[in-house]
Amino acid sequence: MKTDNPMPDQPHFTRLEQNIVRLLRHHRLLHVPLPLTSATPLLARGLALKTGKPVVLVAPDAATAAFWFHDARAAGCRRTFRFPASFRHINRPDDTDPEALNERWQTVDALQSDGPAVVVTRPEAFLERTVDPAFAARRRFTLRKGEQTDPEFLNEWLFDMDFERTDLVIQPGEFALRGGIIDLFPYNAAEPYRIEFDDDRILRIRPFDPESQLTRRLEVHEIAVGAPPPETYPLTEFYRTLPPGSLIYFQSHRDTEAAASTLPVEHDERFLTAFRTEDLLRDYFVLTAAHVQAPTVPVHIKPLPPFGGRFERFVSFVRERDEAFTPFVSAREAAQKRRLSQLLGEAGLPHKWLDYDLWKGFVHEGENYGVFPEHQIFERPFRPPVKKQRQIKQRQILRELNDWLPGDYVVHADHGIGIYEGLVKIERNGRREEAVKLRYRNDDLVYVSIHSLHKLSKYRSKDGKPPLIHRLGSTAWRRTKERTKKRLKKLAFDLLRLYAERKNQKGTAYGADTPMQWQLESSFIYEETPDQAQAIADVKRDMESERPMDRLVCGDVGFGKTEVAVRAAFKAVDNGKQVAVLVPTTILAFQHYNTFRKRLKDFPVTIDYLNRFRTTSERRRILQDLAQGRIDIIIGTHALVSDKVKFKDLGLLIIDEEQKFGVNIKEKIKNLKKNIDVLTLTATPIPRTLQFSLMGERDLSVINTPPPNRMPIHTVVHRFDRALIRQAIEREIARGGQVYFVHNRVQDIEAVAQLLKTDFPDLRIAVGHGRTDGKQLEKIMLDFMKGRYDILVSTSIVENGLDVPNANTMIVNNAHMFGLADLHQLRGRVGRSDKQAYCYFLIPSYETLTEEARKRMQVLENYTALGSGFEIAMHDLEIRGAGDLLGAEQSGFINDLGFDLYQKILAEAVDEVRREEFADTENRRFQGLDPASVQIQTDKEWHIPNDYINSVRERMYFYQRLSSVKDADELEKVLDEMRDRFGPLPPQTEGLARLIRIKLAAARLGWEKLTWKKDILKAYPTSRPEYVDSPVWMRIMEYAYERPETFRIRPDGQGGFVLHMKAPSGTGTLELIHRLVEYAAEGDN
Repeated sequence: MKTDNPMPDQPHFTRLEQNIVRLLRHHRLLHVPLPLTSATPLLARGLALKTGKPVVLVAPDAATAAFWFHDARAAGCRRTFRFPASFRHINRPDDTDPEALNERWQTVDALQSDGPAVVVTRPEAFLERTVDPAFAARRRFTLRKGEQTDPEFLNEWLFDMDFERTDLVIQPGEFALRGGIIDLFPYNAAEPYRIEFDDDRILRIRPFDPESQLTRRLEVHEIAVGAPPPETYPLTEFYRTLPPGSLIYFQSHRDTEAAASTLPVEHDERFLTAFRTEDLLRDYFVLTAAHVQAPTVPVHIKPLPPFGGRFERFVSFVRERDEAFTPFVSAREAAQKRRLSQLLGEAGLPHKWLDYDLWKGFVHEGENYGVFPEHQIFERPFRPPVKKQRQIKQRQILRELNDWLPGDYVVHADHGIGIYEGLVKIERNGRREEAVKLRYRNDDLVYVSIHSLHKLSKYRSKDGKPPLIHRLGSTAWRRTKERTKKRLKKLAFDLLRLYAERKNQKGTAYGADTPMQWQLESSFIYEETPDQAQAIADVKRDMESERPMDRLVCGDVGFGKTEVAVRAAFKAVDNGKQVAVLVPTTILAFQHYNTFRKRLKDFPVTIDYLNRFRTTSERRRILQDLAQGRIDIIIGTHALVSDKVKFKDLGLLIIDEEQKFGVNIKEKIKNLKKNIDVLTLTATPIPRTLQFSLMGERDLSVINTPPPNRMPIHTVVHRFDRALIRQAIEREIARGGQVYFVHNRVQDIEAVAQLLKTDFPDLRIAVGHGRTDGKQLEKIMLDFMKGRYDILVSTSIVENGLDVPNANTMIVNNAHMFGLADLHQLRGRVGRSDKQAYCYFLIPSYETLTEEARKRMQVLENYTALGSGFEIAMHDLEIRGAGDLLGAEQSGFINDLGFDLYQKILAEAVDEVRREEFADTENRRFQGLDPASVQIQTDKEWHIPNDYINSVRERMYFYQRLSSVKDADELEKVLDEMRDRFGPLPPQTEGLARLIRIKLAAARLGWEKLTWKKDILKAYPTSRPEYVDSPVWMRIMEYAYERPETFRIRPDGQGGFVLHMKAPSGTGTLELIHRLVEYAAEGDN
């Protein structure tokens, strides 16, 4: 090919567009035989611009609709809309998805304004009637900046139009009224708006983020406020909402006509159950790729041939074209683009880069170019960015889990477990102040100042059972805390000593990455997430240092921990070392063996596995090969740590789910760990406080980001229904897949299996549960993995470790009996391939469920994307993880104290042990106090007034946020949010903010208690030994002695000192303390 031919800048369809537009002057129906590629949405964009009308694409299915929507958007069509079906499942048309319904209304609303647009839909959605635009228009109200609008009138209109008043505006159809601010989420909008009034004039209108509740900077001049739909409203055919002269393209008009006949006839007022393409021709133009009696438009467009992941085949294909042929290439990720650029340069192949990626490339012979997405050249799976579900409700549920509601169990650090009864106003020393009311045994009450909220935490425990309410004045609570602290200090000492010993050891320093390592990494067919890339970089850095690695990689199921392990193992082998991968179950050993073998098949690496299924002769051969260095990577269960196993040169030990091994095995692992690199993987989340206290001594990488564009798992909550079960299983089997059926009662699991065998006599059905013989159970699991069974009926033993990409339907019976974390992990077993996965949670009926069980079901049904339910499940999983990590005794302490207080005491224990036993001179320097631990008593009436934030729940939320800020920046963020959401801070809240700034400064100065009364502030310094000898305290004394008119230092009667200072209520006291902080800091440098 010559390199000096002028190339077009973008894929174009100039002649094809002209032919179609010319023929449409005389015909309303055309045969346009486009193959199923990305050419269709690109052509639609061009036709929309040429005709100035909307083009509707009726894709054959939901997946293609998602791809086409992505492609039209990626190619720069700003007015691209989705028109989804409003129902979650066609057999349950009344089970509507509020988000989909909202999007349908948005699309109809957008189509009422003139101009080009692309709308993507599918047959079932196209055939579902929608709101009559004239009716929607009557339920619309326009707001303009600067106009006179009475907020009371707007409030009444919103009520009349079925808007719901809430504290937080999160979903379409909600509004909140706070003084001179109204938040509202119009039903026809993609985001909510904050309207600020000056009396009855609109001052400004700004969109805001429903997740953070913060406004975006940009202001808008006007918004059309569309009201939510009432229970019943007039419907019309979707196509009748289009402007006359619009174009409608069907991949197959015949399939759409056939789909109409399958829609439920009993809902014919909602669905077009009889549809003929001819019905459209009076007002619209129709194009179809399926054969039809109409003029055919030659398209000269072909799909790409398969390249089998071989770059050279792609190069040969391009070189076979004539010299004027233009190859357009695209890549989604910068790393993929760099790699492809390098290969194209080496091949000397002229090309043009597209600055967007497409689903399915094509060759346009009519215009002599081709579009080649990188993922098609290398046969990577392509997933369009999944439409971001509104994670908002999830955030709200998370907040609800953390929010305090009257009746919740709360832990007071001094008094023990009581019941929260809300915020109340009390009289104290002749003034009114807001306080938290707690009820204890025998109806004793405690009122906790808003300045002492750091002493309170919500009670959470490992088993979720209600705790024992304490009696005020009893010594039992103090003894429990002391016993826990003592045991935690012993635990912390043992762990810190172990980590300190490892830090002083010398291990192998591996070399930098080699070209072979780069080759392995570039063959990874998925996009790395930022967290995953960071974990890989952390592991490599550890391996290249002389100190033995001891890194824990933590991440949810399917987040990419195994790839981190594969790369670490390859690096070790590339440096001449052997690798042992230790797993808790035979099944996991076999799975890891398959994964490693598949990933390393193109490299000179010998991999084997050792488990109870190997014969005696195989085991003997493996042990010999290991000792002689003929096996590079060995994967196995606890058999790997037996005395018979000898390595020639073991360099890396990878441990998967260490907490699942027994005590004896853990001891053997400890001996194996000495002087070699250790990488531990876990799917159990490690609580953040543990990360920073205990884990501060151990290297930790957390993978929190789910893989991009993983298809959401289609989740259905339904009463037990054999017809639904049959349908779900038939659909999965028809596409060559397998099914999990989870029934968690061993006593009648065989009866359930028999029911399925009756319905499906030809399917291969296996049964497995905890009482099945160990070897037999493993054989059943392995046979299911190998595709020898169609359905696995089991208890929740499938929750951990089973990875069967071909099993993409799960049915969970009596789902309401499971915890949220269990259901989250069970559901994580499906959706591990590029197929749409389905999960059915079967329950007796919603009416019979407890409120908590109902909420669990709603969370799981609404939040189906991988990682979306993770944060909610984290509440349960974190506590479980802490117990697993620290042992059974600690689980008991967690239940006694509540998880949050337990974490605080653990952090204190680790800090004390670190200072007392392991601190070097540098670490003995005074580092400041935790601001949350600084106690404050004051006679100032500083609080958040009811008329500023009238919701008790929101007020409590902000009190908690303010009491836990760590620095001035965090404080400003909270105050900015309050100003943004509620308007300027009132004087009482400005005073509260000033008090918190003083508290932050006090923590830096080492003052653990402040009393501020009658313009005298008393500061009580900490008694820590490192503080008394520190330059900070010396400088404070020096500063105070030089200013006797302001400061006095007096004994506190307990061997310490109290600093007295004159402190008027204004800003002068804060400025004085800040000057003291600066002066003290100079001496600490």
